[in-house]
Amino acid sequence: MAAVQRGEVGVIIVYMLVQFWRNRRDRAEGIEILRRREVSVLCVKGPESDVTTAAGRLLAGILGEVDTFEVEQMSEREQREQREQRQRVLRGLPPASTSGASSTATADPGHTTPSAAYS
Repeated sequence: MAAVQRGEVGVIIVYMLVQFWRNRRDRAEGIEILRRREVSVLCVKGPESDVTTAAGRLLAGILGEVDTFEVEQMSEREQREQREQRQRVLRGLPPASTSGASSTATADPGHTTPSAAYS
């Protein structure tokens, strides 16, 4: 962005817009800097984001919020899975598989036959 602020850049090419800004604040500040300097962002994968226009800023903002949502949702899911794993271990159960493969048998904490939990 320093080169943009110095007026050395007219177009920025990125692979995907999600990789250009790290968070909401960076995105808002970056859009404003690009707008003032009349610099467009071209994406190899995804739509062009001409932040010199209201429509381009809207698109960049919406796509950025969707990207932020996906990152936050993934983080929440991972944290929830970690809490669930800790709870299983605290109850004396083996950690659940995180590979996504379904099992034909499930562990029943009240069941006394250990082999049934692992068959």
